[in-house]
Order: sequence, then structure tokens, then C-alpha cells
Amino acid sequence: MVDRSKINTSALIIADRGYEAYNNMAHIQERGWKYLIRIKDHKTYSSGILQGLELPSTEEFDVDINLKLTRKQTNEVKELLKDKNHYRLISHGKAFDYLPEKSKKSDHIKAAVQIFCIAVFVFISYNNVSNIGKQLQLLTYT
Repeated sequence: MVDRSKINTSALIIADRGYEAYNNMAHIQERGWKYLIRIKDHKTYSSGILQGLELPSTEEFDVDINLKLTRKQTNEVKELLKDKNHYRLISHGKAFDYLPEKSKKSDHIKAAVQIFCIAVFVFISYNNVSNIGKQLQLLTYT
């Protein structure tokens, strides 16, 4: 969708939870666009971009993430992957257009860089009391 767009100026993509994927974010970043994506609550869902990141346990926070994505699984890479907020393994079956599907052990580590900010905050709806305290989690890239 991003690659087929005829928009040649800066753009802001606003998307809901179904679009939280490293591949989508990478395509948007490559175009030089900005994005705001609502993401799954990392405390409620067992999958999603936030899973595995070391995040504050406070109710509200802003965290900048500079994440390097790789498909390699050498011992060297496994050591790097222990730094969960800076390295992430992308499985071979997962779509990610900016990394080769396969690599040789002797190849240098190829990593695609994803830079984003996680903003978690509480919003209050004055019209519906049941929404008070509901968290809204967003990924942004600027």
C-alpha cells in the first residue's frame, strides 16, 4: 500500500492495531513518512511489537526504541539478542522486505533499523465513564 502510493511529499500514516508490523513500519520509514500506529497492550496480549521489550511498569510512559532487526541466529547474534530493547530476531517465515530470507554463517550481520517511540497513556472519556483509565498505546516515528 505504501509502495504503491503516488504521494511524493511528506505524509502521516495513522493506523490501528492490525497494522502493527515491522515490515509496515519499515516501508513507511523508507518513504520518509511519519506514522502513528495504535498497538496491542503488552500486558494483555501475548504477541505484538511490544512483547519482549523491557518497558517501565508505570501506568504512563514514553520510551524511545532504536531496534535492530536480524534473521541471523549465530552465537554472536544470540548474545546481542539479550539486549531486548536494541535487537530483535525476525523469523524466516515472517515477512520483512529489508532483510534477506537466508544468509550464510560467514555473512556479516545484516540488520534493518527500526526507530520508534512508545507512548502509553491513560485517556479519559467524559461521555462514557467505563472508559476512564483505559490505556492507549501508540507507536510513533518522527
